[in-house]
Amino acid sequence: MEDVVQPGLEWWFDPHTPGKPIWAVIRVNDWGEISVLDIDGRLHLFDDLEKARMWLREDEYQAFTDLDRQQQIDDQLSASNYPPDTGYNADLLPWMRQQAGCDNPR
Repeated sequence: MEDVVQPGLEWWFDPHTPGKPIWAVIRVNDWGEISVLDIDGRLHLFDDLEKARMWLREDEYQAFTDLDRQQQIDDQLSASNYPPDTGYNADLLPWMRQQAGCDNPR
């Protein structure tokens, strides 16, 4: 029996860019499709949530939920740059690029 994966977003970031977080987001949609949206606007599809997580870990991303409050303060993450908990990829990508300090949102 397979584990049921709940729809939603799971945010990841590159911890090597303090003050200008580089975000990626795993999305599980209502019909179970699993994708990762990266800062370049590419959508990577996966057949398993753990494979998507491993792919991000290989790129040295860290799950946002793994941060404790002190680390968030140390990394200068304020409530104004916390990732949104919902949204379409077309809305999330400009936010991600703005957080990273990209001049030309796509």
